[in-house]
Amino acid sequence: MQGIMLPRTLLARRGPSSRITLAQGSKNRHVQLYSCLYSTVSRTYIDTHTHLDMILKRLRQPHTHYPALCKEVHLNTPMEACIHVSCSPATFEDGLRLVENYDNVYGAFGVHPKSAKEYNLSVAKRIRSILLPTSREASVHDRDMHNSHTAENDETNTKRSIESGNNKQPKSSEDNTRTAKDGRDTSDKPFVRRYRAIALGECGLDYSQRDSWGGDEKIRHEKELQKRVFIDQIQLAVKLNVPLVIHTREAEDDTLEILMRHLPSTHPTHLHCFTSHVSLAVALLKSHTGLCIGFTGAVTFKSAHVLRNTVRKVPLNRILLETDGPFMAPEPHRGKTCVPSMIPYIAECVAKVKGVDASQVYEQARINTHKVYGI
Repeated sequence: MQGIMLPRTLLARRGPSSRITLAQGSKNRHVQLYSCLYSTVSRTYIDTHTHLDMILKRLRQPHTHYPALCKEVHLNTPMEACIHVSCSPATFEDGLRLVENYDNVYGAFGVHPKSAKEYNLSVAKRIRSILLPTSREASVHDRDMHNSHTAENDETNTKRSIESGNNKQPKSSEDNTRTAKDGRDTSDKPFVRRYRAIALGECGLDYSQRDSWGGDEKIRHEKELQKRVFIDQIQLAVKLNVPLVIHTREAEDDTLEILMRHLPSTHPTHLHCFTSHVSLAVALLKSHTGLCIGFTGAVTFKSAHVLRNTVRKVPLNRILLETDGPFMAPEPHRGKTCVPSMIPYIAECVAKVKGVDASQVYEQARINTHKVYGI
């Protein structure tokens, strides 16, 4: 028998000693049990995709304003947690600060297709260093190699210290971080533990601005660059065995082709802020059983008839709730800064389209979030 620990947020409500024992490999029973337990607690949600740094910037507030932000309640439904997405190298440190400082903030780290030019080997290593400690199957060999390298460095530093007549104990490699003039930590920090940094992304393809790229040759070059960066991040997510967050916009054919060739069908995947043709959703739901589709406040827009039809065709057990804040605030707040607490308007809209009670949407979306992200 294998013990399965409940997510921390449920344990907080049921007490730290709550532990359920299931036969090993009983994944369906685990989901059924999770659903049963969920129904015994108050209705909450996880915003599975938001950009807290952008939200706080729009609100002209510092990071310390986040606790006040997450206490906002709409439609009498409080937020349980959110997944903050850092999608360019320049935002990684801010994202880590949020993840480290707030227990209900989880993190995804990757390079957005519009930032594809910023992706390189060094950035890939940084993403890996952030996510490796939470990788479900992190390589023991990699850790051993790091520990061996650390020991060798410490021994060398000690020897040099003794030979120079300096009796001060040298700093270990774990503490020997390099700091830039502006105070930023510029060290590689290969194995710093970031337990709430849980996913890679968002990454993908975005051809929506191709008219501004220039002639045919420049368009071809930009598309090829985005494809290479996307494929590399897919492979990294698979290697680390962490959830993958995908962005696709006006690039349906290439997105489908790449995912069919490079993404294992069972890999936990969040196809976020879905606004593409319903045929892409149908194809990926059929081919990739580990994939769920995220819908934002756009589904509430009065003109979004086509998108609501997509919601109607996507099974409830494959839907994730997300705001993609600060963008696309749902009705009746359209035009304002979108924040995680606005998820209830999206849930209510999905419930109306599906013809079910909103509580069923919250419950199933919470189960789906656990399935993809493990939280």
